[in-house]
Amino acid sequence: IAVIKSGSTPARSNAAYFDNGYIPWVKTTDLNNSDIFQTEEKVTLLALQETSIRKNPINSVLVAMYGGFNQIGRTGILQVESATNQALSVINTDSKFLLPRYLLIYLNAKVHLWRKFAASSRKDPNITGSDVGAFPIEYPSLKEQQKIANFLSSVDKKIQQLTEKQSLLQ
Repeated sequence: IAVIKSGSTPARSNAAYFDNGYIPWVKTTDLNNSDIFQTEEKVTLLALQETSIRKNPINSVLVAMYGGFNQIGRTGILQVESATNQALSVINTDSKFLLPRYLLIYLNAKVHLWRKFAASSRKDPNITGSDVGAFPIEYPSLKEQQKIANFLSSVDKKIQQLTEKQSLLQ
């Protein structure tokens, strides 16, 4: 139902891979469990040409595999083509079976399972690309996935609006 890859980090010792970069490069700290439009860092075309990094398409779902318990299992969904670092799994779904937005919502609801698994399985808490690939996903029909994604996205939007309103009132 999906293809799973991981990202890469160009050598930091080569400033030409980062200086004046314009290609978004996602790290675990960029993940917000929602849409990703921009990143803290960017890489250059040279980095794309000379290293193993690659651009991932819009609607790729990202999962943090390590970075401490505040990062493991965090997600994001690309809204711009972006490269990713090696701490992230990149999931591209087969749209005949699984909608990316539904997958994002499902993974966000199950983040506690990632953290529980990471804590019990290793000396240093983390998950692997194989763990991401083996993670059980329950998914209804595409029509039902779309309904669920639309409803929960509208609830998230309303919560965001109310949070902003509360902040302004304070």
